[in-house]
Amino acid sequence: MKQYYYFVTSLPKITFFDSRLPMSPADFIADVQDAIDPKDLVSLTALRSYFDNLNIINLLENNQEFYPFGNFSRDELVQEIKDPQNLLPYQKNFLEKRNYNERTYPYYSLENELTIYYYNYLLSLPYPFLRKFIQFDYDLKNFSTALSVRKFNIDRAKNILPLHPLSDNLLTNNSPDFGLSYNYDWLHTYLDMFEKNNLHDRELKLIEMRFKFIDEELTYDYFSINQIIAFYLKLFLLYRKVAFDELKGQEIFEKITDELSNEQNIFKDLNN
Repeated sequence: MKQYYYFVTSLPKITFFDSRLPMSPADFIADVQDAIDPKDLVSLTALRSYFDNLNIINLLENNQEFYPFGNFSRDELVQEIKDPQNLLPYQKNFLEKRNYNERTYPYYSLENELTIYYYNYLLSLPYPFLRKFIQFDYDLKNFSTALSVRKFNIDRAKNILPLHPLSDNLLTNNSPDFGLSYNYDWLHTYLDMFEKNNLHDRELKLIEMRFKFIDEELTYDYFSINQIIAFYLKLFLLYRKVAFDELKGQEIFEKITDELSNEQNIFKDLNN
């Protein structure tokens, strides 16, 4: 227990305004595994599975890009896709249904379908703070995507994920705020930012809103597992912020304008 408290108190403070990482994600993942109760590693394993999801989709679609922050190496995932044994239950379910051509959400891209599985799995875990953040993150992504697909007249149904009763508003309501102003106190903040054409600024606003949510939720929480989860989330948010520059924003804009007629989900880079 003393080791855990020492580890938590030794973690550097991360803010949205930082311009460099206080430590590498790989170092944090290696260190934290020796500091916390093994049962709480479930939360980090689940969060790291986000990168496994991206890698699974890339392997299925013969994309060579591979993210190094997941739970499995490339070779391990190649074997798991052939015979799912060690993946998390939601990933095994996804692959088994795909392999037998019994997809649960065939209307969506494979990436969006696996994302639905992923969110549902995280929302089932016994970590209230994590569940709150995941619900917030999901709503933020869905709202951002809804604004984008509506602006470019792209099929909403293939890009807006059905994980919340209010998702129906995003599919059918054409008012500026989709009729959701009274449901989300952050909605107008993002709406104002969306009106600007600078994709870089919009991405930074999404990251900043996530930082703010974490800090507000944990104002009076100092030593619980939530602090480990929050540090992990902030570390990767900052990692994304540092990596996301004006050039990347321009690349995303060009991708959108080049693929407006494409029925695939073209907003994965914008909304991750």
